[in-house]
Amino acid sequence: MKAIIVSRHKSTQDLLSIILRRNGIQFEVLDHVSDPEVLDQYTIILGNIPLSMFLRSKIGFYVAISLTIPKELRGKELGYKELLKYAEFVGFKKNIVFSDWAPREMAKAVVDAEIFLIDNIDAFLKQVKWLIDMGSV
Repeated sequence: MKAIIVSRHKSTQDLLSIILRRNGIQFEVLDHVSDPEVLDQYTIILGNIPLSMFLRSKIGFYVAISLTIPKELRGKELGYKELLKYAEFVGFKKNIVFSDWAPREMAKAVVDAEIFLIDNIDAFLKQVKWLIDMGSV
């Protein structure tokens, strides 16, 4: 399993790096991605990318970090420990892509996916690792 962290914020990169190291997952960090094909060499994305980019990639898993930062702290650089107080993780798992299902004038493709509000990021990553090892993704 190989992960990619995508975020332009150093503290977000640090937080996600710590989580991945703690789970023994190899990873690389990019501050920006503009071509979904760049992502295809990885198994899971963590950070923040447009959802449409995840849907166009061949990757099966994406964990978005959603931050609810109080107004008085916005615009300030927070350390990863402080950032964790305001972070929620939203997981996406692609199940199947139907490229010819939808009428062409309506959509490029239809993607069936599950969305998770993650309570325990470590447990979620262990489950993803297990699914990949079992070959069910």
